[in-house]
Amino acid sequence: MTFYNEETAIEESTKYFDEDSLAGKTWVNKYALTDEKGRFLESNPEQMHDRIIKEVMRIEKKYSNPQLTEDKLKEMMYHFKYIVLGGSGMSGIGNDYKYSSLSNCFVIESPTDSYGGICKSDQELLQLMKRRGGVGMDLSKLRPKGTAVTNDAKTSSGAVSFMDRFSNSTREVSQNGRRGALMLSLEVTHPDAELFIDSKLDTSKITGANISVKVTDKFMDAVKSGRKFLQKFPIDAPEEDLSIDPNKEYEDDKLYNGGKEGTYFKFVDAKRIWDKIIKNAWASAEPGVMFFDNMLKESPADIYDGYQTVSTNPCLSGDSKILMADGSRKKISEIVKGDEVISFDMDTCTPVKTKVVKSLKTKSNAEVISLGDLRLTPDHKVACPVSNEYKEAKDVRFVRTMESKSSMVLRNGENYDVNVGKGFLSSLGVKVELSNPVTGEFNIVVFGNKYFYSENLVEFKLLNYLLTHYPGKVEQNPDPIDGEKHRFKVDSLYFNVIKKRKKLHVSIKDTGGNMSPENLKMLVDVIESLEYSFFTKEEVEDCMILRMQAPCGAYNIDEVYPRKIEEREDVYDIQLNVIHNFFAEGILVHNCGEIPLCPNDSCRLLSINLSSLVDDPFTKIASVNIKKLDKVARIAQRIMDNVIDLEAEHIEKIIDKVKSDPENDDTKRVELELWEKILDKTVNGRRTGIGITGLGDLLAKIGVTYGSEESIKIAELIQKTISSGCYAESINLAKERGPFNNYNRETEFNIPEGKGLFLKRMMKELPKEDIENWKKYGRRNIACLTIAPTGTVSIMTQTTSGIEPAFSLWYLRRKKTTDKSKAVFTDASGDMYEEFLVVHKGFVDWYQVNNKNLRYEDCTRYIVDLPESEKIKLYEKSPYYLSTSKDINWVNKVRLQGAMQRWIDHSISCTVNVPENTTVETVSEIYMAGYDSGCKGLTIYRDKSRDGVLVNASSSNSESINLSPDPRPESLEAKVYRFKNGADRWIAFVGVLNNHPYELFLGKIDDGFSFLPKQVSEGIIKKVPTVNEDGSKGRRYDFFYKTKFGYDNVFEAINEKFVPEFWNYARMLSGVLRLGIPTETIVKEIVDKLSDDGGIGMNTWKKGVKRALTKHINDGVKSTSVCPNCGGEMVYQGGCETCSSCATSKCE
Repeated sequence: MTFYNEETAIEESTKYFDEDSLAGKTWVNKYALTDEKGRFLESNPEQMHDRIIKEVMRIEKKYSNPQLTEDKLKEMMYHFKYIVLGGSGMSGIGNDYKYSSLSNCFVIESPTDSYGGICKSDQELLQLMKRRGGVGMDLSKLRPKGTAVTNDAKTSSGAVSFMDRFSNSTREVSQNGRRGALMLSLEVTHPDAELFIDSKLDTSKITGANISVKVTDKFMDAVKSGRKFLQKFPIDAPEEDLSIDPNKEYEDDKLYNGGKEGTYFKFVDAKRIWDKIIKNAWASAEPGVMFFDNMLKESPADIYDGYQTVSTNPCLSGDSKILMADGSRKKISEIVKGDEVISFDMDTCTPVKTKVVKSLKTKSNAEVISLGDLRLTPDHKVACPVSNEYKEAKDVRFVRTMESKSSMVLRNGENYDVNVGKGFLSSLGVKVELSNPVTGEFNIVVFGNKYFYSENLVEFKLLNYLLTHYPGKVEQNPDPIDGEKHRFKVDSLYFNVIKKRKKLHVSIKDTGGNMSPENLKMLVDVIESLEYSFFTKEEVEDCMILRMQAPCGAYNIDEVYPRKIEEREDVYDIQLNVIHNFFAEGILVHNCGEIPLCPNDSCRLLSINLSSLVDDPFTKIASVNIKKLDKVARIAQRIMDNVIDLEAEHIEKIIDKVKSDPENDDTKRVELELWEKILDKTVNGRRTGIGITGLGDLLAKIGVTYGSEESIKIAELIQKTISSGCYAESINLAKERGPFNNYNRETEFNIPEGKGLFLKRMMKELPKEDIENWKKYGRRNIACLTIAPTGTVSIMTQTTSGIEPAFSLWYLRRKKTTDKSKAVFTDASGDMYEEFLVVHKGFVDWYQVNNKNLRYEDCTRYIVDLPESEKIKLYEKSPYYLSTSKDINWVNKVRLQGAMQRWIDHSISCTVNVPENTTVETVSEIYMAGYDSGCKGLTIYRDKSRDGVLVNASSSNSESINLSPDPRPESLEAKVYRFKNGADRWIAFVGVLNNHPYELFLGKIDDGFSFLPKQVSEGIIKKVPTVNEDGSKGRRYDFFYKTKFGYDNVFEAINEKFVPEFWNYARMLSGVLRLGIPTETIVKEIVDKLSDDGGIGMNTWKKGVKRALTKHINDGVKSTSVCPNCGGEMVYQGGCETCSSCATSKCE
């Protein structure tokens, strides 16, 4: 085994990146493999890629017919050319030295509305973050502020009050120098939404989390129309539970008790709330906005129970008897994983043996209703025989059963008028449902002796005929798909249906007078030629039967009446693979609808480097290689499916580690159950997150301005190509390896209106062969695509980041030096730096294409040496002109994002970076354009908007500024800091009260502090009363400390040792510190702006003050600076401003 020192690793990796020291250092800091002692086992990215390829191929070879090869993977991965795994994959795959997940992001369950639930969620996020995971959590289930609780507090402190708790936990966790990432959300329907929106105006609070408000279509409609908006709790409470009196005028912003215990509501001005969101985002970059209904309508996972973004826990009473595969019946509470039950394939109308993959008790003391002998929760899904869909138990009338209990009569020779239209009820009680056109069956079912319910399965050629001859009279689904269930109606055509034994005879009358006699006869001939049977193949009397069977022959239709039961029960459910239904007490019901989106689900990330997919870049014939892009997307999907298997192994390793830990089982329970739930979601859904980076460079290479109409069309084409390739490969993988465990053909190809819009779009886009395989084999992955932040990935690829434009084409980078002649900057510690210009690689590539006689190094040097004015002229000639972040069209950028979002099944993580002079009105326009363009979410960052935001003292939310600070206690804990400013040695004493700097003493060590032992780093500052020479009261400040031998000692009158001018400034700053103003705000707004008008060396002194005070800024607090190397976000870590993307530190 070979070990490398850090210097060697940085040197070799920098050479690998063509002397890009930022890329080399970033790779070493974040992804190079180290052992348990921190020794480097890799010195360049090629070794990392070999490690990853070895593991991906190990999984590939365990399946029959492997498609990937080592050479193919090297072509894709080496030099980060086409495919780049997310950070967790690069650092974790093949790493046997740590227990970590390969997932980059997790969603955990919303905290339940109790202290126990809140503490459980807090522990879960800590457990995930310590293994390098970012966490999302929604707070909408926590009751609003001021509502009743049963503990001694009497009223709730509200959802917002717990945000600091989760934020602080995030800041506690160290992820190899990277703070944990936490996203907190709250739905705008929640009564505490306005408090949530304002929660980060106080910059001293919630410093470890980002926040986003989830807005709904109803809210946006109210914003646009100026109507009042209803907020309620629970947020999904039916309005009938609220007992709102339509004749009563309710006061705005007042919280009212609903009619049902535990419900609350209030009416608010939607436009005022929207304006507050916009203003706060403009001022402080938060909250972000999640367009929640756009997520729900588009998501392919949301059509599946257990993977919805919002859902309940439908289930059955424990003694419900389930039909097992061997014909026996077993209580659902006794069923275990591995048992087999009878399911029912509603497409082929056949019984299927289905394996139980999970059994669980879902809820205690739940409300239940009865359907015959079956007791179940009102929201459990039951099979509806007429429409072949599932409905909630409380809403069903007819069910599919094993045995029918009704006597059904069809009268011989009786004529029935039937209107061809979904859901139309004729005067004779006929209801027509159009369904699967593929089977070509037609059936009428009669209930009782008067009314009948009809199920109409019409052959596809009949639909084609109607659409061809009467396009103005026919209505169909917005997204009709060949082979899918079509819904249509013809408003004036009535069918006269006559049953004569088994032959169907049809006559038609046209009440609108729109059909010629010839066409009427032709239509009659078409229908009669189908020769459909009303009943089964069994011989029956002319028209009288006692048991009328459903179209599928073996199973029946029965009438039920849901009945509420007063007693509450413990309820259970099972989860099945392939076919997701089973018979409970003889009734066909859907299986598990477990938990909300994807609580406990996770996503692994991969980015496709678009910059490498341009032929003849920066020339007149430049073009995107779409064929190559499709190939790369397919390979990426196969790689990520293998990574899921690797992730399962990593999670199992974590579970084994937790089990073997010495703590007792009760201590380990939350962590163990959390990872078991994550493993369950991982293997059953197999979610992947394939995205892109380098879009800005791709557009420049083909000569298209970022944000132009042409760029929007090209970006959509690129993303559509990736989506089609990934989904086609997921279908191929299902054919080879099987679909994801929760895949359900009935669900996938009978998606309700307003749901699964992305899948419907893909069904029209993919070739016919892929669609047929999709129907036959399913999909391997429940969702495939996302565009995640790619700050570090873009450093590896040396391209623009994600879908962003170029941040800047040239910028200064600092490098530490000991040569005074080269030093242009000296920091607060006395370290010297030289500065050199870095030029964006794509910009140099363009210049080299147009100067082929020059080497790349020569082109770089030429641009670096140009005067600034000449650089600008060169920029204006380049394809990057008007395509950098400072000068693009912001609204068009959001439109581009919306166009790409149509072909992404997850979301796009994107921050719109706008200049400092951007107006509030422009921010509102950007957000509204995002909603109208179909974006799922947006965040705005206005340059310098994170400068300290001081909360108005009169604000009800103000807790950060104490205009009447507490009196100074006699003794204060103190921290001691030593550092160099130039050639001078300095010392600072910082008194601390309630973990916040309270007073400051700072000056040169040589002014009287040289006798203070060097090892002293903390002590006590005591305020000692004195009497001045004139008899007035005075004071001095003594510093008490312990020697290295443990003896108490005192350094008297430290305040008198400093230069008087410095002491006066220190007193002024101490007075400001005592107001409780956030430390980062004092540094930015006061210390940085002190000037040296008196020639006393203020510039040197204030650097020392800044160095001392930044030690007291919490890790993870965002700086107002932008990284000078990569343009990323700077945060404070250990008192230093550090880039969250590339790890550059201003203290280095």
